[in-house]
Amino acid sequence: MNIFQYIVLSKKALWLLAGAASGAASVGVMALRWKSWGTIKIFGLEPSQGNAMFFPPGCIFGLTIAILLFFSAKIRSFWRSIILIGMSGIAHYVAFETAIRIADFLNYNGNYSLKLIPAGFLAGAIGAAILGGSFFLLYPIEARWRFAIKIIGFGALFGTLLFFIFGVGGETYGFIGYSLLYVPWQAAVAYCLSLFYAPVQENQTKLPLQELP
Repeated sequence: MNIFQYIVLSKKALWLLAGAASGAASVGVMALRWKSWGTIKIFGLEPSQGNAMFFPPGCIFGLTIAILLFFSAKIRSFWRSIILIGMSGIAHYVAFETAIRIADFLNYNGNYSLKLIPAGFLAGAIGAAILGGSFFLLYPIEARWRFAIKIIGFGALFGTLLFFIFGVGGETYGFIGYSLLYVPWQAAVAYCLSLFYAPVQENQTKLPLQELP
């Protein structure tokens, strides 16, 4: 079996790869900066023009997951997909706002400071918790506590990569910094989601291969 066949047959590998692709697309959005974006309101808040750019990357990830769920989950619903996309955008926005506020609270001065690691850890956990809670409501599963622990753990662990955005982003025009956060984080969380929403389909797909002589 070559790598292409493995990706097609293994739902987990497909979700991980799709998450990485979503992360790359998010980097592209952030590379546009905020030149063409105006101010938006989220829950009555009016973030700065720059912070408003923290909303679309989450929507890209939500769209990617919604497409994967359409072919994997037992529940196929257009309105659930729309809500998931919106909640993913909100989760990303809240996570970044949280990281900024924690960094300010810790008196972050723009240098390569380890203070960004706890900021990214907490922000990643909060973003993953919002996203996981959305899944609880939209796509019910039985192993909720196990799912919550894993998705929050994945989000928090890979959220520490936020260090690279503030640490090297300014010197590389954000491309490398955002790539080192978005691609691993979205790939890891997508893989975590596949553990609960894709295994049944994966086993069914592999069954015919096991019957071959």
